[in-house]
Amino acid sequence: MNKFVLLPLLLSILIVSGCVDEVPEVLPTPVMDSQDLESSSMAAADEESQASESEAPETTPLASCWCTVYFTGEDDVEGSLVEFINSSQSTIHAAIYDLSLPAVANAIINASERGVNVVLIMDDKQAERDASLYNYLNDSGILVALDNSKSNLMHNKVVVADGERIWAGSTNPTYNGVNLNNNNALIIESPELADNYIVEIEEMWLEYQLDNKTVMGTPHSLVEIQGITVENYFAPEDGVEDEILSELDSASSSIYFMIFTFTSDPIEQKLVEKYNQGLDVKGIFEKRQTYSEYAAYEPLLNASVPVIVDENGYTMHHKVFIIDNITTITGSYNPTKAANTKNDENVLIIHDPGITKEFLDEFDKLWCDWCD
Repeated sequence: MNKFVLLPLLLSILIVSGCVDEVPEVLPTPVMDSQDLESSSMAAADEESQASESEAPETTPLASCWCTVYFTGEDDVEGSLVEFINSSQSTIHAAIYDLSLPAVANAIINASERGVNVVLIMDDKQAERDASLYNYLNDSGILVALDNSKSNLMHNKVVVADGERIWAGSTNPTYNGVNLNNNNALIIESPELADNYIVEIEEMWLEYQLDNKTVMGTPHSLVEIQGITVENYFAPEDGVEDEILSELDSASSSIYFMIFTFTSDPIEQKLVEKYNQGLDVKGIFEKRQTYSEYAAYEPLLNASVPVIVDENGYTMHHKVFIIDNITTITGSYNPTKAANTKNDENVLIIHDPGITKEFLDEFDKLWCDWCD
């Protein structure tokens, strides 16, 4: 498949130019970030849509040179994204829910100025925030498409470079996102995964910029990378909840999770079922999200499943399941009805003990820090 079939002509027709000499000073505002706004948006969407509705066995980690994992608080997540963008030679495709880091915006602008073709999509509601660099990017000649839906979210956090590699995970490139919140990011070398994200981003571009809604399908839902199986799905078109349920159903020893917003009844029920079958099931919730009447926290607690709330003070923003110490599910997708049926989301299901060990270490660290 030609990854760049759809947009070059559109970009030449729609290009908007302008210039500024330097990025405006954006002061860190740790009190309120996009995740705080995101939580209220998701809660409202789910209320509307749902009103009618011991340690696991050790495994030997495998070397995973095709994938690098980053965690906020330990790694330079911001630097990883800036370096990733700086490495691009021909194309950048990006779908970013919220962007307020000057270094990231400048890296995108610099890439464009050295001849890299940039396709960028952002969420319209986040673009209205004072801290957002949407206007700065537009004024610097970067044509940014907005999703134009105040109720549904363009919730991805992904960048694709040169049709060869992706930067993805739970991290919004904001001050809180990389400095204060618990997040993950991955850089994966895979032309097939890159192709998936390019098709999805160009599909969104056509819908948002030209009002042409065309679902093109995910070219490579199942990818083999150096002998490792990676699954890749997009909401709402790929039935992400069913894919996650299938993975949970296959669990034989353990399921751990750390999730920002969790209101899915089917996933909640599957976790209770697995716990009652004798599996080691436990999880971490973002504290503020447990107050919703639809949150899975109380039902799981009432079913005796070991669950705790975070004590970050800001936001525990992971969206992660860890299965049998072998499989990791991560991405932008929170298990909610809105994420499954309305939002633009992505998920990676990585069947690799090496990568999973890194996520397990993050889970264990947070569990030990916050479990009384």
